[in-house]
Amino acid sequence: MAENKGNILIIDDEAPVRLLLEKKLSADGYHCVVAQNADNALNILQAETVDIVLLDIKMPGKSGMELLPQIKKSYPDVVVIMATVLTDINIALESIRRG
Repeated sequence: MAENKGNILIIDDEAPVRLLLEKKLSADGYHCVVAQNADNALNILQAETVDIVLLDIKMPGKSGMELLPQIKKSYPDVVVIMATVLTDINIALESIRRG
């Protein structure tokens, strides 16, 4: 078994996306935990040590853009990578502004 390269929390409302990312990253040696929404993600962050968060921007309920500042405030050492299928440069710029 490969050495654990780190712990990744995958937050996405679409199950196929979560499964694909988890499968690929686990095969590459990362320990993955998945969340289908912001509330589930916050519970996981409280319970587990996470190094990296892969965060979907567009989700029902609380969006990734709304969740991002909460994660950065409560877990400043966690690296957050925003993910989306949208190609709007303004979304990318707003993600950068929010940390």
